[in-house]
Amino acid sequence: MCGIIAIIDDQPVAEWIYQSMIQLQHRGQDAAGIFTYDPKTGKHFLHKNRGLVNQVLTPQTLPLSEASWGIGHVRYQTVGDGSIEDTQPMVMGNDPTIALGYNGNIVNYLPLRRELESKGCQFQSNCDAEVILHILSSHLSKGRCSFEDIQCAVKEVYRRVSGAYSVVATLTGIGMIAFRDPAGIRPLLYGTQKGSKAVGFASETYALIFCDFRNLQNIRPGEVMFVDKDFTPYRKQLINQSPSYCSFEFNYFAKPNTVIEHHEVYEIRSNLGKTLAQKVKASGFDIDVVVPVPNTARPAAISLARELDIPCEDGFVKQEYIGRTFIMPTQGLREKAISRKLGPVYSVFKDKNVLIIDDSIVRGTVSKKVTFLAKRAGAKKVYFASTFPPIRHPCLYGIDFANQDQLLAFGRTNEEIAKEIGVDGLIYNDIQEFVDVIGIKGLCLACVNGKYPTNTCGSEELQKMRQKDIQTVERTAISGV
Repeated sequence: MCGIIAIIDDQPVAEWIYQSMIQLQHRGQDAAGIFTYDPKTGKHFLHKNRGLVNQVLTPQTLPLSEASWGIGHVRYQTVGDGSIEDTQPMVMGNDPTIALGYNGNIVNYLPLRRELESKGCQFQSNCDAEVILHILSSHLSKGRCSFEDIQCAVKEVYRRVSGAYSVVATLTGIGMIAFRDPAGIRPLLYGTQKGSKAVGFASETYALIFCDFRNLQNIRPGEVMFVDKDFTPYRKQLINQSPSYCSFEFNYFAKPNTVIEHHEVYEIRSNLGKTLAQKVKASGFDIDVVVPVPNTARPAAISLARELDIPCEDGFVKQEYIGRTFIMPTQGLREKAISRKLGPVYSVFKDKNVLIIDDSIVRGTVSKKVTFLAKRAGAKKVYFASTFPPIRHPCLYGIDFANQDQLLAFGRTNEEIAKEIGVDGLIYNDIQEFVDVIGIKGLCLACVNGKYPTNTCGSEELQKMRQKDIQTVERTAISGV
């Protein structure tokens, strides 16, 4: 899971891309990077590093103030050991130079990489984005960059790459392309500015709205879009199949003010709380106060409490500068961060029966911690409710729980999960309730039902590599390197 922003204009874009990357920071905290190109001079600039956007991009490192084409990327690491070489955008070639940013996860990355290496491709990183870059580069060169040529190149990506991928790429001197995998698992949209030639692409709506882009539209699953150097847009649906939009985007990953496939995330999360309220009524739990785990669960907690006519209180104070603990690369780092991230408000919990609401239970790290904090603050009983159904299967498409053994719900009943996290009662929305609330046909629910929308060949090998990468990251963190 990552965040991407790309803008092509006849005016400088570096500052806009920087600001949009800030709006996408929640999608990736491991690394950030920016590529800019000035068609007037032919110069381009790349700067990327590990860290948050405002750490990587400073007044000293922001590139080419006059550049009018650019790509920004924030990385959430699901492949590779986190080295600088694995960060994006990735750049290849010089005729044209192709700079690429991507969001997703390639299931057949390792066998596809070996195949490309056997044909002479040289890899500079362990990031799966590079296989897409090699395929595009092998099909696009000077004299072969018409929209028809671009369609052929993207068709080859569709033919060979299995997994989730939303891609933006700049072809220097040629234009900018964007495309989405045939299942549309990861979001990607574009917009235009009134009275401007600018076209922008991003993972979420507000990253574009913040920069005054309007008329936002989705890049459809299996569709490629090309904006040439004269700002003429071209669109073509290359594959037409049933979509499988990531359900976790609606529940956790996207910002609440994001609109995904014409559905506002905040409204969906609020309605998930209403659905939970009916299950809480049926449970017979005696509840004095509802407390959300900040911040994703707050819309659901507010609506649930309203339905039950029970107070909703902010019982946990969040240290904002910690960032999202779920997307940290190792379990050890997640546990340390959670210890620093949340603190209880004692008056909210003391001598009360508390219902804690969260967006999901994945590894159980947060659930156990907030339950412990609530009881230490004096709660008489602690109940727990999750808006997302039990997660029993690994995600292969860019959310970092690729190993089934990491999942708390795997092989456990609800009663066993409740005991494991230390609560007096546990409620989930079930799968059909969740689907009905979102109201979109074609959701990827593989993490809860085990039905994967793509070919999964190569996934076991990829999972083993991920475990080795995590061990490398843990050793690095321990040594302080």
